[in-house]
Amino acid sequence: MFHTGTPVANRATKGAHVRGRRSAPRGIARWTPPRARGTAQTTALTCERTPSGRIRRNSQARHAFQELHPCPATGSTAGPCPGYVVDHIMPLKRGGADSPENMQWQTRDEAKAKDRVE
Repeated sequence: MFHTGTPVANRATKGAHVRGRRSAPRGIARWTPPRARGTAQTTALTCERTPSGRIRRNSQARHAFQELHPCPATGSTAGPCPGYVVDHIMPLKRGGADSPENMQWQTRDEAKAKDRVE
């Protein structure tokens, strides 16, 4: 049974104001809040985008970063760095620059944890 935010008059939820997508008697199912309008994920307006909508990255900036800061695992200044990724300190989607000054090495596990928060 779907509701649109109007009070429901049945025995299970008598007098309750139902705002979620589904209603259920109290204590049986968790309440799911309705999705607010206009809360879509914000995107960086100043960044250039690829045709698929992703933020376009500057490969020259990444190479410059790796020249200045060799791979922590291998010490290499070029090529892959096993177990590490290049992370933007200030995320691109929050207006951070795609430049070596805004980059750092981060382990894959740390990157996954940070991505869950961002």
